[in-house]
Formats: sequence, C-alpha cells, structure tokens
Amino acid sequence: MATPMLAPTRMDFGSLIYDTRTSFNPLSSQFMFDLDVSEVRDGYVVVSLAMPQGMTGAFAALLESAGALFKFMDMKVKTAAVVENVRKRMVDPVAKADADQARKEFTAEACSLFDSFVSQGHATSEAIRRTNLALKAKSHPWASYEIVRKLIGTTGRFRKKKGVR
Repeated sequence: MATPMLAPTRMDFGSLIYDTRTSFNPLSSQFMFDLDVSEVRDGYVVVSLAMPQGMTGAFAALLESAGALFKFMDMKVKTAAVVENVRKRMVDPVAKADADQARKEFTAEACSLFDSFVSQGHATSEAIRRTNLALKAKSHPWASYEIVRKLIGTTGRFRKKKGVR
C-alpha cells in the first residue's frame, strides 16, 4: 500500500477530511491511511488501518457521526413506513367505505338479535348476553359483551319509553 503522509497539523485536518479525492482514495499518492489485509485461518482475515498519529480522534468522531447518521436514517425509514401505512388507511375512501359498511351491518345484526330476544320476554341484560352469544357462535370478530352492550346503547334501545311505567 501507499506510504502514509506525515502527520498533518491541526489546521490541515479540515482540508484533508474534505478532500476525498486524495485523502480517502487508496489509489492516490496522497492517501493518508495504510491498509493491510491478512488471512489468518478458515476464511478469517485481519484488517488493519494505520493513520497519522494526530488523526485518531478525528477519525473516531467521523465514524461515530456516520453511525449516528445511519441510526437516524433507520429510524426515519421505520417512522415513514408507519406514517404511510396510517395515511393509506385514513385516506383510502374504499377502505373507509368498507369499514363503515361492516360497522352498519354489525349494528343491524346485533340490534335485530337484541330486539328478538327482548320480544321473547328476556330482560335487557339477558338479551345482551344472548345477543353476544349468538354473535360469538357465528365467530364474529367484534363479539364481546362490552362492545355489544355499548353498540346497542348508542342506538337508544335502553331508554325508557315515555308514558310507560
């Protein structure tokens, strides 16, 4: 490999680091590092890097900055993927229409079952329990006592009729 230059002064580091055509180019005569790769055993190699004596701190800072940059980029990529996924779900009119339709169908089915149990003479809490059991028998993903109770409550079926005592 090329012989490294004499150790640059502190003021020269800026110009050396930014001159990537020579300082970090192993084919340049002004290459600052001495690289050596030696095979040791079973496909393993030893990579050694020699640099001017006063440059280790700057080189370590450069590596640390590059590591932080790649961690930041990785975090941004993951965040962008999540945001894009959420944006697609929020903005997609077809998905929103499908979700609204599924919600309406579930509401209609749950209310129909509830009304039929109430008309059979069951108390409200028993009608909710039976409605939930009927939905669970159909393996409906939203079938839970709390959801069914809240949904039926939002339709106004728990309100007492005026004039009825």
